[in-house]
Amino acid sequence: MAIHGTASLNQDSLDGWRLWFLVHIEVQSQHDTDLSRRMFVYFYRLFDKYNGREIVSLAILGDAHAKWQMAPYVRSWEGGHIECCPGVVRLLDLEAELQDRAQAGSPFALIALAHLATQRTTPEEPDRMIGKLRLLRHLYDVGADRELIRRAFRLLDWLMKLSPELELDLQRQLHEMEEEKKMPYVTSIERLGFERGMEQGIEQGIEQGIEQGIEQGIERGEARGQRRSVLSILDVRFGPVPDEISRRLELVHEAAMLERLLLLAVSCTSLDVFSGELPSSDDEPKS
Repeated sequence: MAIHGTASLNQDSLDGWRLWFLVHIEVQSQHDTDLSRRMFVYFYRLFDKYNGREIVSLAILGDAHAKWQMAPYVRSWEGGHIECCPGVVRLLDLEAELQDRAQAGSPFALIALAHLATQRTTPEEPDRMIGKLRLLRHLYDVGADRELIRRAFRLLDWLMKLSPELELDLQRQLHEMEEEKKMPYVTSIERLGFERGMEQGIEQGIEQGIEQGIEQGIERGEARGQRRSVLSILDVRFGPVPDEISRRLELVHEAAMLERLLLLAVSCTSLDVFSGELPSSDDEPKS
């Protein structure tokens, strides 16, 4: 997956002039040999559109391939030469620093570490569950406030998906940890959707088999989980989400539409832009 965005910045120069420049950031989570060419295309399109303004291009590599190095984009011909060399930051190279920043309470470092742990593991591997619990435990240990822990849990739940068996194990250990620390921050609404889906699945499983029932319970909770992920991303990017947007999001049940809204939450420029894609309060569920 690749995510890219462009922002304009104003800054006063040392001699008092006002500088205006563009920052283009490309986040790439898989090995992509076409990344250099694609960033060159973005660069020259921005250069052309904004009449030669200053442009800063930065690639953030979040893949798990330590040996992959992003090469510059180079084209040469007789009498001419073009070379595009974006700045490159690799999360793997910053892992030790990210650990330190997470210890200092940085939520951004926490998310980056969760991403790296997700890249290295699958939902069925216990190491992912252990890593997810470790990151959550860290928030309790550093004394993070209730709201930060709730937001972090929603994001980690979206990033670090687990198999049904490991999810149950995580919930059990998380409950024990909260009991130990007397901090029941994630025992209500964040787990409510999963637990209700699991309960429904287990009830049906009495007649159809426990395994089949659990699967059905989880499926029923998927739409609720996707809506929760959308709200988490909007909350991190723009702050508290208005109740009106939350209510209109509840009208969306179709998986394809929820997936589109998830991508929009990552890329939209404002809550108003996102709200424009939602059904009104009087509409039928949007597909």
